[in-house]
Amino acid sequence: MKATCLGPLFLLLGTSVSIAQESRRDWSPLLREQMGVSAAQIAAAAQNGTVLSRVFPEKEKKQIGAAGVVRVRVPLKFALNQIEDIEAFKTGSAVLQVGKFSSIPVDDDLRSLVLAPADVKSLPGCRPGACDLKLTAEMLREIQSEINGRRT
Repeated sequence: MKATCLGPLFLLLGTSVSIAQESRRDWSPLLREQMGVSAAQIAAAAQNGTVLSRVFPEKEKKQIGAAGVVRVRVPLKFALNQIEDIEAFKTGSAVLQVGKFSSIPVDDDLRSLVLAPADVKSLPGCRPGACDLKLTAEMLREIQSEINGRRT
């Protein structure tokens, strides 16, 4: 079974207003600090239109972190519209599900999430570090507590 990620996905894009206000900002210090890229790599990527990407060392077994950045030459309004309407933007056979989190995430944000039957069936046997789903130990305990509560 292919591993599935159920953890929250954080895409730090800011609000439309802050993006518009920051569109001329020099992002190089942030990229150097957070992604560990050099000023020369940033300059070359910006000039050549190439992607800068990094996969970060895993902090917990079976969890990874990655970041990427690319300069695109499109009108700011177009980019903001794409970001704000992510459900329409992210379509295609590679996208299984997409949705938005509220500005303050709530449980209902995940209500429309549908898990594959095989993933649901595998949950009772999942253990930290031995599960096809990407779940933390705390998430596993909470889910298994729910499962056990329903069986009684």
